[in-house]
Amino acid sequence: MQVNKKVNDGMKNLLKTLTNTVEHVGYVSPMKKVYELTNKLKYMSEFFCTLTLHVLNDHLQYSSKLNTLIRKTKESAPVDGPHYIVGLLTVFR
Repeated sequence: MQVNKKVNDGMKNLLKTLTNTVEHVGYVSPMKKVYELTNKLKYMSEFFCTLTLHVLNDHLQYSSKLNTLIRKTKESAPVDGPHYIVGLLTVFR
């Protein structure tokens, strides 16, 4: 039992080191990376739907000239459209 624990700890350390090395080299795809596994939350989809509607209503607008989401005014929250969408995709993976 003690040997298995040492092997598992060694593998974890090896994977952490390998991950850091690969990220520094630039050979990484952050959209495919799984950051944390959890149980499904009961009302997660409703929460993010409400949050997205709030952000789109109060802080972002679609620009047909730039083909992206931009801030409505300079006084609105510093939220970037593409970064917000990538963040949502990361959470939903």
